[in-house]
Amino acid sequence: MGFPIDVSDIKDYINVENFTLDLLKSKEYHLRKMCFCLLASLEDIVLEFDRNEKLFSEERMLWVEFLQLHYQKLNYSRNILKSVLKDGIIEQNDLDFINDSIQWAIELLKIILDDDGKRVNYINIIISGWFYCSLHYYIKSIDAYCEKRFNLVQPYIENRRALKIIEEERLTIDQLHKEITEQKLTNETQLNENTHKKLLDMWFRALDFLDEELIPEFTP
Repeated sequence: MGFPIDVSDIKDYINVENFTLDLLKSKEYHLRKMCFCLLASLEDIVLEFDRNEKLFSEERMLWVEFLQLHYQKLNYSRNILKSVLKDGIIEQNDLDFINDSIQWAIELLKIILDDDGKRVNYINIIISGWFYCSLHYYIKSIDAYCEKRFNLVQPYIENRRALKIIEEERLTIDQLHKEITEQKLTNETQLNENTHKKLLDMWFRALDFLDEELIPEFTP
């Protein structure tokens, strides 16, 4: 599977004696889950940029500092989420880190998904598809782990079906990326109509999600 972050270990931390159904439905848990999933969904962006050394040939140290900050945030947010699932305790001391990390991720996404009316590089469109799929894959994976432990049959079945659809979409995006890269296409006029439509739909879906859901939910 093409998703770069493995979240399967999280299911081993769910302790239903401490992590209650009320906590599962709480805003406090939602914030912590979203923080980790947002940071995890940036991994495709990080890996794609890190493969392209030309982008940072003159600013390598800044890129290294960014990587250190990203993985510090990602690992810490993962530990916070695991702690809540295991101990059922919401630490208010984590709130500043959670809010700051969510805003940090959103600001990065706003830069990557910037639609200023100018020509958009196709790799940004591919990244937008990766981001959207990854975020929802991580969210629904964690939700499904919890629903299974709480024996919430119908939500669990629905999430498993959704995960299958997301996995298939990820494979489609990866195949698109491979075809465009191997053919060295440089102009949208070189794309067939079906591919062009898929890319446009992918781009505008990510933009709408960022502008209409993520930013309104998490911007103070």
